[in-house]
Amino acid sequence: MLPAVLPRLVLVSTLFNQEAPRAGDPAVALQACDLMVAQGKALVAAPCYEGLRQQYPGTPEAHDAERALQLLKAWPPPAAAPSAGPVVPPLVEPGKESFYVLEPYSRKTKERLRLTTWEKLDFGVSAFIYGLSTGAAFGGATESENILVPMVIGSLAYTGLAVGYVNAADVDRGDLPLALAITSYVPLTAGLVSLAADASSSRTSATLITASGLVALPIAYWAGSVTDLDPGDMQLVRDAGFWGVIWGVTGAIATAPVTAESSFDRRAGVLGMVGLYGGMGLGLLAAKYTDVSLERVRVTTWGGYGGAIIGALIAAADKSSDRAVFGHVAIGSAAGVLLAFATTAAIDRPPTNATFGSSVSLLEPTLLPVVDRDGQVRAQPGLTVVRGRF
Repeated sequence: MLPAVLPRLVLVSTLFNQEAPRAGDPAVALQACDLMVAQGKALVAAPCYEGLRQQYPGTPEAHDAERALQLLKAWPPPAAAPSAGPVVPPLVEPGKESFYVLEPYSRKTKERLRLTTWEKLDFGVSAFIYGLSTGAAFGGATESENILVPMVIGSLAYTGLAVGYVNAADVDRGDLPLALAITSYVPLTAGLVSLAADASSSRTSATLITASGLVALPIAYWAGSVTDLDPGDMQLVRDAGFWGVIWGVTGAIATAPVTAESSFDRRAGVLGMVGLYGGMGLGLLAAKYTDVSLERVRVTTWGGYGGAIIGALIAAADKSSDRAVFGHVAIGSAAGVLLAFATTAAIDRPPTNATFGSSVSLLEPTLLPVVDRDGQVRAQPGLTVVRGRF
């Protein structure tokens, strides 16, 4: 039993004395040092190897111990002991001018999960614009003399709700376009239906729009909490519906014949409905067969905003009629959407420091126990595969 117990006695002696083992056989001493490495006690194994190298110079075990010391020096330092407070690692490594921050990505949608300040700002601006459109639908359905009043009220209400939603709820990037689509398209649909049906009572139309808008708020909150949609796909469907209704209504105004006002309202309501749901249908079809990111869809929409402004400015410079202004807005926004989408393909490329795998494998230097021809166990340098998860 003595040969089996001796390595453990040497190990216990080294742990307490921090010296090289005193056994007469250097192979047994080397085996004890290797055992420390196998148990993860690198700080104790280093002086063990150093003592063995000094006590048995010129032996094969001393040579192995010297190589083991070189490998131990190449290992990263051990993690610091936990302190009373949280330890925050520095973001910038000393001596370097740049650094990377890893972002969490969804294994399901393959897109980033964390919201940025830019995305929150874009959500607020989009809510403001959607509030304007909802207010315009309310004013058009009620035949208000001053349509600007409901537009201002709608934009302020939607912006306030958007700020509260982002700060109070636990939302991800896919929830924002979903919430905007539900809270704006439901009352907008009610307004377009009122126009298409040529409702005789303005009070009935106003009540329908207001009630549908209030009901859409809890529905949007519930839908965001129970779904995990792809952010890019949801943004594509939402923006496709938005531009569909914009082009439908502006096209109806620009091309409508000079006839009775009721016929014009019915035309705008029908074309607006066709544009809204036709656009969302095409967006859903495109989302199924493409993998467009949320960033590219958002930039494309901002290109449409710019094209609409340029079209309106051109119409104002030409002193065009009110109906012609809507035609310029429709053409300019369509050109802006197409141009922005065609020139932003690079946005869909993932960042250089992002990985979509569920695990990562790294090669690290290590000491491997090897049995030689004499049956002795020696530590040999080698590489091992270390796997980790994000």
